[in-house]
Amino acid sequence: MLDSLEKVKPSNPTSPINQGTFTIREALKKQIAEQQYAIAPGKSFQLSSLGQEALSSLQQSWESLEYDPFYAEKEPTSYRLRRYTEFDFTPQTGELCPRPHVPYVQSLEMNTYVGGKARHFGDLSVDTYKNPLFQDLVNYNFSLFSREEEFSDRLWICQVHIMRIVVGAGQATAITPEGIHSDGYPFAGLHLMNKVNIEGGKTTIYQYDETPLATTTFREPLDSLWLEDRHLKHGVTDITNRNSGAGYRDILAISFSLPDSIYAKRI
Repeated sequence: MLDSLEKVKPSNPTSPINQGTFTIREALKKQIAEQQYAIAPGKSFQLSSLGQEALSSLQQSWESLEYDPFYAEKEPTSYRLRRYTEFDFTPQTGELCPRPHVPYVQSLEMNTYVGGKARHFGDLSVDTYKNPLFQDLVNYNFSLFSREEEFSDRLWICQVHIMRIVVGAGQATAITPEGIHSDGYPFAGLHLMNKVNIEGGKTTIYQYDETPLATTTFREPLDSLWLEDRHLKHGVTDITNRNSGAGYRDILAISFSLPDSIYAKRI
């Protein structure tokens, strides 16, 4: 099975999509419409000088995450750090407004490992969600997914997870202790922010019956994956740190849902 990175073909190079902090020339929306997912390497994002500064600033958000007590630790020095916030998102303006704090909740059907628990995590800081690259990624991700026009003037919910998995020297640990799964979001995008002293972490995209479709491994900042999560599943292999110092893998996950509509989140 070919890595999907090989399937990403550039669109017309004379008509790039410009988000202010980055320009991208990949024809991702068409891919998602045809196959319900797309994968692109970080080098597809041509960062402006503002974008380069914003990326460096955004990466610092992962230095102040909170301990995730729900993670399946295999070793005492391997653990997960996390923050989670839900936002009101206005498609016409791109405005993000943080909603009151809520726990992250999944059903046992969706997550057999920690489903049914109200998982409280710290909220994203203002510096994180006001970061121009963060805001451009939110708007760009939303633009990639086809939706009925009648829902374009509604107030959507944007769910954002920022996560770091730390792996102690000479250890290995799980990225997805729940195994192959769907998180139930209509639309979702995953972006690597940083990766230090880490091997492994191969992501596989599956049909809902768990027939594999494509694989990729995030290696460089902004390596990205988008998928219509309710209709597909995904899983990630364990990561290993073969070095003498600590290693870590930082992920930004952005998703969208619209309650009381055909785009409601499956819980």
